[in-house]
Amino acid sequence: MQRIKKRYILPLLIIVAVIVLKPTLFISAKTFLFETFSLPFRFVNRVGARLKRKSSYLHENSVLKERAAVLALELSKTSEIIQENQRLKSLLKFKENASHKSIPAEVIRRSPSAWSESILINKGRNHGIKKRMPVCTPSGLVGSVVEVGPFTSKVMLITDPNSRVGVIVKDIRNAAILVGSGRAQCKVIYLPMDSDIKMGEEVLTSRYGRLFPKGLAVAKIEEVGIDKIAFYKYAFVKPNQDMNSIEEVLCIE
Repeated sequence: MQRIKKRYILPLLIIVAVIVLKPTLFISAKTFLFETFSLPFRFVNRVGARLKRKSSYLHENSVLKERAAVLALELSKTSEIIQENQRLKSLLKFKENASHKSIPAEVIRRSPSAWSESILINKGRNHGIKKRMPVCTPSGLVGSVVEVGPFTSKVMLITDPNSRVGVIVKDIRNAAILVGSGRAQCKVIYLPMDSDIKMGEEVLTSRYGRLFPKGLAVAKIEEVGIDKIAFYKYAFVKPNQDMNSIEEVLCIE
């Protein structure tokens, strides 16, 4: 027992001497031991703090995405309202300047196919709509009413293969017939062989046929050809109004 005590006396004396003579060394050792043993705890704390920050960032990012989606939707709605207001203003101005009475209507359905091109509007017999009424937009003629119900009506577009419209080429005043092709283009037929037709010339409704008022804008010339069998010129034309984007129309009385 005494031998064991003697074995520890010398190390203890050395430690005491170090503490007395070199206190800074003891402090450094103490600091080293503290840093060493506390390192895992500090690592865990740092990792925990980072995970907490990441979770906070993810939540904030999710909230910002939701807000951005809501703002994008509101912006889309606002843009749609602005466009609708512009179309309605244009339609109202056209109606005020037109020499004919007209009834405004909205397109509620479109029925394009290989055999027919038509739209359904939200006005019918109870609103004063009648069969064969011309239908147009501020851009130009789009068709005529072919079926009338109490509250809705069917409009055959000028692009329908069954459509026939009496027209004139504005600058040269040649009378012809505009027929539908079932596609985005229409065709003007029966133009005189000596017609000097130029690209971009305007095609207007004529007084022939008594269905459409004279002078309504219809289309512009895109291509001219010759029918060698029937011996007349023809022209492919592009309607002024894109038939795929009609939303509001005027039915002319």
